[in-house]
Amino acid sequence: MNKLGDGKIVSLYWFLILFLVAAGVVYMVALFYGNPYDVRYSESRALSNRIANCISVGGVIEKSFLEGEINLLEKCNLNFDVEESYGWTGESEYYIKVEIFPYNLDTYVIGSEITNNLEVGNVNLQDYCKEEFSSSNFPVCDERGFYGLGDDGSSYLVNVVSIVRKTEKNVQ
Repeated sequence: MNKLGDGKIVSLYWFLILFLVAAGVVYMVALFYGNPYDVRYSESRALSNRIANCISVGGVIEKSFLEGEINLLEKCNLNFDVEESYGWTGESEYYIKVEIFPYNLDTYVIGSEITNNLEVGNVNLQDYCKEEFSSSNFPVCDERGFYGLGDDGSSYLVNVVSIVRKTEKNVQ
């Protein structure tokens, strides 16, 4: 008779342990899959790298970027059309600004006048690149600079600013 009483107590502990293990698994899965990944930082950095590789090949800046207005999207094979699921077709979720300054190698001085200024995308997004807009609910900015040479051997500083908004999809 004592064996039946011990079996009921063991099965009670067995169900309690089973419940705790199941609750732990559900909690870990919810914790892992509960929040979406915010890839805007990686996306803005990849966009800056793509623009830099398009402008400068082997450290030499393409002549078309130094001469005048070009279509940056066509030249660099970029597509700013985004998905329609969040109603983003009205305005662009991206912004790119490229500034090219002359640079004097002898005095290490950056020229004050811009050789070329290229902008494409939603211009309103550039206001969010200030310090006070560093929260996750605002667009992500990536600003990079690199030096390159022209065909004639003159040197230039190229600043690339890329901004990715997509706050509705990546931030919750």
